[in-house]
Amino acid sequence: MRKLNNQTVYVECGIEGDLPYHSSHLFFPVFKVLHVPFVWKPPISNKFSICFTSKHAVSAFKLNVLNEVPKNQWQNCYYVGAVGKNTAKAIRNELPDFLLKNSSEILYPKTENGLLPLLKQYNEILNVNHSLFIFTSIIGISKKIVFEYKDHLNYSPDIISIYTLENLDDNLSKNFLNSIFSKVQTQNTNFVFKARSGQILNSIIKLLMAFFNVTSPVNLPSFIFFSAWEKSAQKVLLELNLIDRDIS
Repeated sequence: MRKLNNQTVYVECGIEGDLPYHSSHLFFPVFKVLHVPFVWKPPISNKFSICFTSKHAVSAFKLNVLNEVPKNQWQNCYYVGAVGKNTAKAIRNELPDFLLKNSSEILYPKTENGLLPLLKQYNEILNVNHSLFIFTSIIGISKKIVFEYKDHLNYSPDIISIYTLENLDDNLSKNFLNSIFSKVQTQNTNFVFKARSGQILNSIIKLLMAFFNVTSPVNLPSFIFFSAWEKSAQKVLLELNLIDRDIS
């Protein structure tokens, strides 16, 4: 992990309505959530499990599935999973206990966050007769991950897209960036933009490039750094030649 010597301002980036995980950090919303129409009902005769790629997927599931499906149709639901600890917390807080009737533990990767580690974890307990339904966003890399890894799975995964993300107004983003950079002497301050996913990180980098009027990510000011949470975000830094600015 790279260490920064100057004063550092941390900016957590995410979705409208979220809060920073650290109270001393700023929060920069770059997306808003939009639920999308979809049709899905739990299998009546076959064992199945479900998992969620974000807390926003949990909220959309609660609103659009649980309100439509009677409690007695969930008896074949065996495992409920999450891509990380925070999504698991959202499941525990928002979803009813009867979903965990057959397994009281919410599955999530303990050492590495993300969908792929979760799929591998499910691979240890599911078989060919078991279905896994993955509730996620329309955009993002969930489908890509499943497609690339499906030949290594003992079970049949199925992607259910239940929400999407929409960019917030560019003027709001410009005003936010202008406000944080105008408050301090940038030559004596480092700014670390923390992103949980590659999707959010890509959006942040594009907004920063537009704000500083540069055509390449490597030409961003030297006081700009990044902290990537998921592998997808770390991959973005590699692909854009920004790995030397990673302080994760």
